[in-house]
Amino acid sequence: MNRFNIKNKDNIVDISTNDKGNATITIKENKKLGEVLNEMPCGIINKNTTGIGATTLELNSHRNSIIVLPTKVLAYNKHTIFEENFYVGSEIGKLPSIGTDHINQYLSWDINPRKFLVVADSLPKLISTLFSKKINVYRDYFFMVDEVDIIQSDVTYRPALENVIDYYFKFNPEKRCLVSATIRDFLHPELQKEPTVNIKYESNEARTINAYYTKNIHVSIKKYIENIVKNSNSKILIAYNSVMY
Repeated sequence: MNRFNIKNKDNIVDISTNDKGNATITIKENKKLGEVLNEMPCGIINKNTTGIGATTLELNSHRNSIIVLPTKVLAYNKHTIFEENFYVGSEIGKLPSIGTDHINQYLSWDINPRKFLVVADSLPKLISTLFSKKINVYRDYFFMVDEVDIIQSDVTYRPALENVIDYYFKFNPEKRCLVSATIRDFLHPELQKEPTVNIKYESNEARTINAYYTKNIHVSIKKYIENIVKNSNSKILIAYNSVMY
């Protein structure tokens, strides 16, 4: 099985596959996936780097696609960036809660290929609506689960996310993929059998990381922020891994 529909081989440094069928594709620095491939490959895709253009690649591919995202905010943000895709989820921004009638209206439009950006909780509604229109979803659509690491984290308290994986296995193995820049090991025994694709740049830019130790985090953060503001115009991002201290 040829897993890669290559657009420009000059942007590829190397493709290697091990005896288990797991592949590593090394691409040139600063290239987006859309400059390398024509469509997303199948299997578990570890893209390693955010902003590499995985969603963009699939939205621009010449095939019908269902792209599942774990939250409506993620789905809506991507919907507003790209043209001629259809958001399926609850009310957000300028969009109403999308029902069966809205999906049927989109299906009546002269658009080819069709691209759905669907919130995980609304996936059953989309699948059932497509089948009601005599569309063989599992054969005619590519199924991509984006940001699957969030599903891995949230599945214990959002059962709808577990259903996403059940739907995943209904699609042909060549017509499905799970994507993240921070994929962890899967506990699902069938997912452990899925082929993987590791996407990496020829060389990753090293970042300078400083570690500071403190007994008073708020005082220290205040001091570091004041120092940054005083010496540069850099943006500041503060990320807590816990609100407990």
